[in-house]
Amino acid sequence: MPTITFELTLEKTLTDKCCPSAVKNAVCQFRHEFDHVHKAGRVVLERFNGMPTEILLNPLGPTMAHAFMSDGSPTSFEINDEEVIVDLLVVNLDMSGAHAAAIMFGLDGACVEATTNFIGSQIDLVARTAPNVRVRAGRY
Repeated sequence: MPTITFELTLEKTLTDKCCPSAVKNAVCQFRHEFDHVHKAGRVVLERFNGMPTEILLNPLGPTMAHAFMSDGSPTSFEINDEEVIVDLLVVNLDMSGAHAAAIMFGLDGACVEATTNFIGSQIDLVARTAPNVRVRAGRY
């Protein structure tokens, strides 16, 4: 299975409600795996500011083959004695390499950090899709 690794920095604050300082300008290391036989891919957040995470993101659907989202189950870890909770993670792959990402932090997703190229239509997608993902994950 071919694998591509890439790194993105969350430099843009979309919503700043009690964001932990550890998420500002966070460096995220990703791995994209693609199975040509099954024509399916996935993305994994391998590291968040150097902390190993292994958060799996699945495709949002066949019409959005380059958009991936985490399963909606919160993942928590500590960075510099500060708890960081990843609520939801979205990655959009771009054939030119200008990938974009946004992460909702906290159990309520009140803090959102993104790459500078994460645009409004992508934010709308997260807002529309996130409640459905949480229901499938048994969170509500």
